[in-house]
Amino acid sequence: LSLRRQRQMCIRDRPETKLIPIIALSAHAMQEHKDRALEAGCDDYDTKPVDITRLLSKINNLIN
Repeated sequence: LSLRRQRQMCIRDRPETKLIPIIALSAHAMQEHKDRALEAGCDDYDTKPVDITRLLSKINNLIN
């Protein structure tokens, strides 16, 4: 694939990143932002300010 096409591919389309759990982190708490992240291939979404307990729980859920 060309470098340009690789940059356009969804995270989940790439063999080297397909199985890596991804949590999007954003200052935006609106549902549309969460929906965009999930559509892009993220497994979960969290907002800033970071709540460490909540984030660690999300990480734990994804790796177990």
